[in-house]
Amino acid sequence: MAQGSGLDASRLTTADKIVLGGAGIFFVWSLVPTWYRCCSVLGFEVDVARVNGFRGVTAIAALLALVAAVEVVLRKMANVRYSLPARPGLIHVGVAVLGLLFTVIGPVSKPAGSSVSWGLFIGLLLALVWAYGAYMMYSEPEAPPTEPPVRPGAGSAG
Repeated sequence: MAQGSGLDASRLTTADKIVLGGAGIFFVWSLVPTWYRCCSVLGFEVDVARVNGFRGVTAIAALLALVAAVEVVLRKMANVRYSLPARPGLIHVGVAVLGLLFTVIGPVSKPAGSSVSWGLFIGLLLALVWAYGAYMMYSEPEAPPTEPPVRPGAGSAG
């Protein structure tokens, strides 16, 4: 009976879990309409509509978070092998710092006619968690490469 490879969460380190959780929740949180509130009428702030964080520079941060989460799932949980130009931890630190930077720029580049709401601060907190996990991933000792499993009957030249 053939067994599928599937996703194995037991391969995740603590740093991987923090990156996966922080970046994954950050992406989902960017779609929730709590980042900005809109509109002012006669100089008074009226909470008519809320705007999500998936716009402008915060959309770039959300997409970077999605890429980081997918990379952890592929590399660790699905055990997909691919070569990267640098250590995965270093790449994750760079992506997380960019995501954090774009989130910090969020209040400056808010949509016209809107003001910052409490959701942006939750996004900043999630971006910090993501960046901390990336730093932990960078600080981990590099694991030695593992050999792929040998299939029965393969590789014998007889």
